[in-house]
Amino acid sequence: MDLEKKQLAEGHAVHTMRMYVHFGDVDHAGILYYPKLFHYAHLAYEDFLRKLPSWSLPSCFNLQGVGTPVVSAEASFHGPLAHGEKIAIEVVVERVGQRSFTLGFRLCDDASMSVRARIRVIHAIVSQATFQSIPIPDELREFLEKKPTGAQVIPLANDEIE
Repeated sequence: MDLEKKQLAEGHAVHTMRMYVHFGDVDHAGILYYPKLFHYAHLAYEDFLRKLPSWSLPSCFNLQGVGTPVVSAEASFHGPLAHGEKIAIEVVVERVGQRSFTLGFRLCDDASMSVRARIRVIHAIVSQATFQSIPIPDELREFLEKKPTGAQVIPLANDEIE
């Protein structure tokens, strides 16, 4: 199935991070300011990678010599997130290519788990020394491909980011 025809962040969550919407993250209307959606997704991304300590972002950059720059990001909004609201951010591994991977994020009201926003982020894999594209290292690939029961990663014949 083509990712563009698929709803953002569709599939089984592999990680969930909970937090509150902070005062400094809302706009004059008292709801989450839209760029903060991407910041919250990035916080959940970092939290997810901490499950594999050798590939947490500090380890990724400082020990592995690998970067994971964002090459594409998009969001869809389904309802407001208000200051003080407890939210759950679910991480979905949508696709693992040869040199890039796609993560989806669902920002939900923690009590009802109703989806308020969906985000898709594509990360390339690059050498920190040269900033050239490199294959996803085996340990990171195995971590990303590890799925809960019933989940599925979309295989691609060609990794269009490469």
